[in-house]
Amino acid sequence: MMWHDSIYDLTPVQNTSGIFFKRDDLFSPDRVHSGSKFRQLVWLFSRKPYPGVASGAVTGSPQLPMVAACAAHYGMKCVQFAGSRKNMAAAGERLGAQTVLVNPGYGPLLNKRASDYARERGFLHIETNITESKDIEPFHRVGAQQVQNIPDTVETLILPAGSRNSATSILYGLKLFPPKRLKRIIFMNIHPNLARNEKWMWDRLKVCGVSALPYEIRTFDCFKDGWTNYRKQMKFDLSGIQFHPRYESKVWCYMRTHPDFRKARPFLNDKSLFWIIGGPIT
Repeated sequence: MMWHDSIYDLTPVQNTSGIFFKRDDLFSPDRVHSGSKFRQLVWLFSRKPYPGVASGAVTGSPQLPMVAACAAHYGMKCVQFAGSRKNMAAAGERLGAQTVLVNPGYGPLLNKRASDYARERGFLHIETNITESKDIEPFHRVGAQQVQNIPDTVETLILPAGSRNSATSILYGLKLFPPKRLKRIIFMNIHPNLARNEKWMWDRLKVCGVSALPYEIRTFDCFKDGWTNYRKQMKFDLSGIQFHPRYESKVWCYMRTHPDFRKARPFLNDKSLFWIIGGPIT
């Protein structure tokens, strides 16, 4: 079975601890990597055969081993551009990736080096944050399907929002498959470039034919006033669900403890759904 055979299967919704969870972390065809970005990545690999793939990302990004895993599955050479051979870059190497070191190891430069390398060799280029700049609507339509099993009783949708890549797909899905009683969306920002990423999201939604949505939208910024940063990791488990220490765990720690979220805390109830974008690498 090829991994892309399951990208349109709906991941389950689970009700535990008095709140619904969309378990996109359970999309895990290799039983190691998971989540909505992994689904999008599999779709990018499945469109046509390439002799190889090039990708650039900071050494802490799970994009590196995800790309290497897909390359191994689809029988492709994998070249990754990174600032060092540590952390996630090392994980990519263990899956067969060749590392090209770039100094300084900043995301935009890594992405450009990977893009140039791929273009010269006819390789697939995986953009930083696992996104797609050309086939925007088909790319986001893949993840949009997952909205279809939001329970009819859900009034509040809580979305961890980093690059806004997955959030764009989810909002597109709300346009295609509007839940019956949804009233509000709460974005939990876990990225230092909130304003830029919000604009990026709405620009892509307009390409998908979405200029507005009929919901109240609130945003809480976990990076505000230095409460946390990208490198910091936090641990949070709930009813057996292990959250990613760099993303969802930070969101839950913020929602449980930060005074700015106090007035929104009543929304953590059985009419709310928290979307788990992805899980920790197992």
